[in-house]
Amino acid sequence: MSQTELNRLYLLEQVLGGMITNRQAAFLLGISEHNVYRLKTKLKKHGPAFMAHGNRSRKPDYSIPENIRQQVVQLAQTKYRGCNFTFLSKLLHENEGITLSPSSVSQILKAVGISSGQRMPQMGLFLQIDGSDASTLDEANAVLNEFTKEYNSKFAVQPITLYPLSAPYLLICAWIIFSAGRNTVF
Repeated sequence: MSQTELNRLYLLEQVLGGMITNRQAAFLLGISEHNVYRLKTKLKKHGPAFMAHGNRSRKPDYSIPENIRQQVVQLAQTKYRGCNFTFLSKLLHENEGITLSPSSVSQILKAVGISSGQRMPQMGLFLQIDGSDASTLDEANAVLNEFTKEYNSKFAVQPITLYPLSAPYLLICAWIIFSAGRNTVF
């Protein structure tokens, strides 16, 4: 039995022995009093063996068969080497007829020590490469400043305005001052 099951058994035996109340046992076990009554009844009827979970050592019906797991591992190491788990899941479904979620593929491969490959390129993602010869942050900043000056000299365009950008702000300030009177303090 697990430690949790042993603790539960101990507390239920304490309740049956009159050492603690049902309410105290419920509090200590983190369950309702009704469940304490239910567990006490089962303990009296079946003995301590009932504490072991009924599904212990049974494989779930929805588990992935071992031959499929081995096939996924073999394909990930050979034909689809370097694919990330999501893309591999898609390829397995389309090409091999194996339908598994990316999380299932991830579980299978991580269990044998295979990590996910690189992300597949997507529209809108950028590749960042440092092609400068800078070896320190100061050198990199100098390269960046030089690049920015050169880029702006080629492509920067002065904004076209019919009036200064501050004109609307100044008009609003003048309107506030004259409409409120000369004694207004800002």
